[in-house]
Amino acid sequence: HKHFDVHVTLIFSMIPIAILGNLLSARSTELNEAILANKITYFGGTYLLLMITLSVLNLCDIILPRKMRFGMFVASTLAYFGSLTVGDKPWFYKSCDFVVEDGAGRLVNKVYGPLHTAYVALVMIYFAIGLAALVYSYVRKKNVPNKIILLLFIPETVAIFAFYGGRAIITDQLELLPAPDGVA
Repeated sequence: HKHFDVHVTLIFSMIPIAILGNLLSARSTELNEAILANKITYFGGTYLLLMITLSVLNLCDIILPRKMRFGMFVASTLAYFGSLTVGDKPWFYKSCDFVVEDGAGRLVNKVYGPLHTAYVALVMIYFAIGLAALVYSYVRKKNVPNKIILLLFIPETVAIFAFYGGRAIITDQLELLPAPDGVA
């Protein structure tokens, strides 16, 4: 019999953590509370991206060597550790401000540091791995149903749009980054 993919369980564990971080951010009343909430959001989001990527690979019947999966976990952990420097060191955010608008607190005027650039690069790599696995499986793998592959394109596409499209076309009043958490 087929074993249950633990990554799916971990995805459903990470989604509430990321959403909790967003809720705490909205309920924050001062900068330090918003920064702590941001760290919780990054915890959920960082490992959620990893679990989604590993789940896509598993569903596409692509087996990664254990060392490669461990390397991805280490990279995600380092990216998360970078987010923990917010408020103390200028490595992830060089600076940020806090505002409360319509009763919701949020960080604004974020000036990103080098570790945030590394985080964004990791996000792009995970998206690329997921998309490459889907395209490869669609073209080459005959043991993976094309319907499953096409259905997996939906959350990948929404996540990419929310991450990049939200930054490019939406004002800073609306953050689409939490959207992939709910779609996953």
